[in-house]
Amino acid sequence: MLPNQHILRQFTRECSVGKLTNPNSKVINYGYINEMSVIYLEEHRVDCDDIFNRNYKGVDRVIAPIQMDEIKKFTQTLPYLDLDVAL
Repeated sequence: MLPNQHILRQFTRECSVGKLTNPNSKVINYGYINEMSVIYLEEHRVDCDDIFNRNYKGVDRVIAPIQMDEIKKFTQTLPYLDLDVAL
Protein backbone atom coordinates (compact mmCIF):
# COMPACT_ATOMS: atom_id res chain seq x y z
CA MET A 1 0.00 0.00 0.00
CA LEU A 2 1.11 3.55 -0.69
CA PRO A 3 1.38 6.14 2.11
CA ASN A 4 -1.43 8.25 0.61
CA GLN A 5 -3.88 5.33 0.54
CA HIS A 6 -6.44 4.80 3.29
CA ILE A 7 -5.72 1.99 5.74
CA LEU A 8 -9.08 0.36 4.95
CA ARG A 9 -7.97 -0.20 1.36
CA GLN A 10 -6.35 -3.44 2.52
CA PHE A 11 -9.85 -4.90 2.99
CA THR A 12 -10.96 -4.31 -0.61
CA ARG A 13 -11.17 -7.11 -3.14
CA GLU A 14 -8.56 -5.56 -5.45
CA CYS A 15 -5.83 -5.10 -2.82
CA SER A 16 -3.14 -7.76 -2.57
CA VAL A 17 -2.10 -6.78 0.99
CA GLY A 18 -3.50 -9.04 3.69
CA LYS A 19 -4.91 -11.64 1.32
CA LEU A 20 -4.97 -15.16 2.65
CA THR A 21 -3.64 -18.07 0.63
CA ASN A 22 -7.20 -19.37 0.39
CA PRO A 23 -9.27 -16.39 -0.83
CA ASN A 24 -12.54 -18.07 0.14
CA SER A 25 -11.59 -18.24 3.82
CA LYS A 26 -11.19 -14.45 4.04
CA VAL A 27 -14.76 -13.77 2.98
CA ILE A 28 -16.33 -16.22 5.43
CA ASN A 29 -16.22 -13.90 8.46
CA TYR A 30 -16.04 -10.35 7.14
CA GLY A 31 -16.19 -10.23 3.37
CA TYR A 32 -14.74 -7.28 1.52
CA ILE A 33 -15.32 -3.56 1.83
CA ASN A 34 -16.64 -1.64 -1.15
CA GLU A 35 -13.76 0.11 -2.94
CA MET A 36 -15.85 3.21 -3.72
CA SER A 37 -16.38 3.72 0.01
CA VAL A 38 -12.63 3.76 0.53
CA ILE A 39 -12.18 6.18 -2.37
CA TYR A 40 -14.69 8.56 -0.76
CA LEU A 41 -12.83 8.31 2.55
CA GLU A 42 -9.57 9.15 0.77
CA GLU A 43 -11.12 12.10 -1.09
CA HIS A 44 -12.58 13.60 2.08
CA ARG A 45 -9.47 12.74 4.13
CA VAL A 46 -11.36 10.84 6.81
CA ASP A 47 -8.91 8.74 8.80
CA CYS A 48 -9.60 5.92 11.24
CA ASP A 49 -9.47 8.25 14.26
CA ASP A 50 -12.37 10.22 12.80
CA ILE A 51 -14.31 7.01 12.24
CA PHE A 52 -13.67 5.90 15.83
CA ASN A 53 -14.83 9.32 17.09
CA ARG A 54 -17.76 9.40 14.60
CA ASN A 55 -16.53 12.61 13.00
CA TYR A 56 -17.18 11.96 9.33
CA LYS A 57 -16.57 15.49 7.93
CA GLY A 58 -19.44 15.37 5.46
CA VAL A 59 -18.59 11.99 3.98
CA ASP A 60 -21.89 10.65 5.31
CA ARG A 61 -23.62 12.62 2.54
CA VAL A 62 -21.97 10.53 -0.19
CA ILE A 63 -21.77 7.15 1.58
CA ALA A 64 -24.97 5.25 2.32
CA PRO A 65 -25.72 4.35 5.95
CA ILE A 66 -25.35 0.65 5.23
CA GLN A 67 -21.86 1.31 3.84
CA MET A 68 -21.01 3.38 6.94
CA ASP A 69 -21.95 0.37 9.07
CA GLU A 70 -19.62 -1.73 6.93
CA ILE A 71 -16.82 0.82 7.33
CA LYS A 72 -17.30 0.86 11.12
CA LYS A 73 -17.17 -2.95 11.19
CA PHE A 74 -13.84 -3.05 9.37
CA THR A 75 -12.44 -0.17 11.41
CA GLN A 76 -13.14 -2.05 14.62
CA THR A 77 -10.98 -4.95 13.40
CA LEU A 78 -7.91 -2.68 13.29
CA PRO A 79 -5.73 -2.36 16.39
CA TYR A 80 -6.27 1.00 18.08
CA LEU A 81 -4.00 2.66 20.61
CA ASP A 82 -5.43 5.44 22.76
CA LEU A 83 -2.61 7.25 24.52
CA ASP A 84 -2.84 9.98 27.15
CA VAL A 85 0.30 11.81 28.25
CA ALA A 86 0.55 13.68 31.52
CA LEU A 87 3.53 15.59 32.82
